[in-house]
Amino acid sequence: MTATSRRATKRVKNTSGPRARFRAVPLALAAVAILLYAGTIVFPYVLDDDVITRRHRFVQEGLSGIPHIFATNYLYGFDHSVDLAYRPIPLSSTALEVALYGNKPSRHHLGNVLLYAGLALVTFWTLKTVLGGRHPELPWITTALFLVHPVHTEVVANIKGREELCAAFFGLLSLGLLFRGIRRNGNDVSPRMLGLALVAYLAALFSKETAYAFFPIIALALWAFSRLDRRSKTTVLGGYALVTVMSLLVRLAVARHPGIPVGPPTVMNNTLAAANGWGERLATISEISLRYVELLFLPLLLPYKLSFDYSYNAVPIVSWGNPLALAGLFLVLASVVLIWMSWRRGAKTAAFFIALIWLALVPGLNLFYLTGTTMAERFLFLSTLGVAGLIALGLERLWTSSRSIALGLLAILVVSGGAETVLRSRDWRSNETLFRAGLRTTPKSARVHNHLASAYREQGEASKDPERRQTLLRQALGEYDAAIKIQPRYVEAIYNLGVTRYDLADTTAAQAAYERTLTLEPEHADALINLGVIAFQRKDLGGAEAFFARAVAKNPWNVLAVTNLGASLATQGNLDGARQVYARGLEHSPDDPRLLLCLAEIATRMNDASMAKIYQDRLAKIRR
Repeated sequence: MTATSRRATKRVKNTSGPRARFRAVPLALAAVAILLYAGTIVFPYVLDDDVITRRHRFVQEGLSGIPHIFATNYLYGFDHSVDLAYRPIPLSSTALEVALYGNKPSRHHLGNVLLYAGLALVTFWTLKTVLGGRHPELPWITTALFLVHPVHTEVVANIKGREELCAAFFGLLSLGLLFRGIRRNGNDVSPRMLGLALVAYLAALFSKETAYAFFPIIALALWAFSRLDRRSKTTVLGGYALVTVMSLLVRLAVARHPGIPVGPPTVMNNTLAAANGWGERLATISEISLRYVELLFLPLLLPYKLSFDYSYNAVPIVSWGNPLALAGLFLVLASVVLIWMSWRRGAKTAAFFIALIWLALVPGLNLFYLTGTTMAERFLFLSTLGVAGLIALGLERLWTSSRSIALGLLAILVVSGGAETVLRSRDWRSNETLFRAGLRTTPKSARVHNHLASAYREQGEASKDPERRQTLLRQALGEYDAAIKIQPRYVEAIYNLGVTRYDLADTTAAQAAYERTLTLEPEHADALINLGVIAFQRKDLGGAEAFFARAVAKNPWNVLAVTNLGASLATQGNLDGARQVYARGLEHSPDDPRLLLCLAEIATRMNDASMAKIYQDRLAKIRR
């Protein structure tokens, strides 16, 4: 009886004690993450989602495409571009989803939601592991506030945001594994756990370039929260440095792959490209820093308008005479002083969270090199963890004196942030709703007008109602004109204006727009192709051939340009020339069904039945 009673008492203790609470809290946090974004699972492809899904050749190959994903840079499978962006981890995850479910956006969105829930678990576990028993309530409060931050919508509701999710997941996992590996005596690190931590760090680096911020973040965490001696810390950081260098070498090697080199960012992509020297560039970065701090704190507290785009001219170039630039500089310097003072006074947790905000922001601030955008809400993803930590520290201090008030304030922040998150995520339910929301927030962005115009145009092109088609195409013209008014040299908007004029059967105006496109970008492949089509329709076969040939020379992977060039040659009776064009195209785009079909037709016209059958058999094999 006594033994039975003891065992029963022990079971009751285990189900209601700290271990049971430790299991319940992270599960509750994961549930919150899922509930916040469950509505996004039914959303379609939006904005640039298809860049890493249905329009990425290697992703479409499923499991067989993963080796190609690891052998090429980020967007090579999309447009054959070559640069230093190398993100095989998120791309491989979408390829796996395609292999399992096909092209279903709901499965990709579900993947993002589940990954966000996983990030909730990793964040809580890492904070609990790193902080130990110093702040018992801080891990779950920080994680809760982090999860409900509205700026996360761009990352979670956007399939392409998978790269940020993966980078944060593996980066925080690396930090947690490292501290888990610090032995109880605090004097050394388990080699096995260090190895796992380094693997997780490499996975973060291969998810997105912003993950390089984890190197200084992990170094700071070691100095703030571990009792390792200087030698052990140096050994650990040496391992992280080695992985960092290795990842950079891989990026450089992959960038040597044959393809279309990506040039420096244009003014349309990054307004800072228009800065007149380092003075204006740093002043504008300082002003952007102030905008970022506003985005980090206000959406948690107040209804706040967000935007998917802050390109030209939503964030104009400013000088140091601008008071906002000076305010931004003051804020940065004040943060540095606050970090130093907090560290000296022993408040290392506060110092860590303040530093985390800025260290996570550095890769996107354009300080060392111009990125592909002026500013973006996704760059704040990891920085929001620092904000959540600071607020959580304040609530934890209040917790000791008035637990009910602290819980009340936390509830207000969680409900407010959660409500804003759900409302903002609904903007991502279609291109039109997203672009309209962007227009309300950043009406001076030429790209927002261009994107909204393209949404109207695509709807018009798909409409079977002639009157509705005309109305939508006219609306598109208005938005394209607005974009060009903001930036008269906006090549994409000028080209799209031509496409819309062509849809409206105004061939002369379309031709003028395409020619204007070429004055700004002489080898614009799509403009060359469309001018070739217009020349072909006017029976100017020589002119059409010249335009198509220029497009192929610019981008030999452009199958439309190759097939059009071949068609123009075949129409002129040059069947052998057409065959050679198609054959060269097939060398760049092996087993492309359009090229195989063209080669089969040309072989038939040239009375080469055996070759025609070879191409037809290859085509049939691909279609199976």
